[in-house]
Amino acid sequence: GELAAHARAMDAAARAGDGRAYVAADAAFHRVLLTASGNGLFAQLAEVTEVLLEARRELLLLPERLETTAIGRHHEIAEAVAAGRADEAARAAADIVGRARAEVERILEDSRVVRIPEDSRVERIPEDSRAHITEVPR
Repeated sequence: GELAAHARAMDAAARAGDGRAYVAADAAFHRVLLTASGNGLFAQLAEVTEVLLEARRELLLLPERLETTAIGRHHEIAEAVAAGRADEAARAAADIVGRARAEVERILEDSRVVRIPEDSRVERIPEDSRAHITEVPR
């Protein structure tokens, strides 16, 4: 179905090293999944999810090599949803979120300074505070 098609698009984008296409397919996957839930609140989260996924890409918080484990989990979710196995889909989704969070935390810890496109930057992250974004003078 539609979820599986978006998971395949993520796979193709990852193999091509195309972060923009990967995020677009990932966002489309989540939009279909959240809308199909039948829960209006979840459906509204689709836009927020898309913004967060795009921000992750723009902040250079995607791994250098797009992770195939997450893509496999997206395929598992698509198959579980198609077969009506909600618990299995939920476990795979929780794994995706946990891995993404760990990867972002690792990248932030390793880099301390992250360059952001569009003339913005994240300054050095003090040990006792969170990152903050500032405009770079033009």
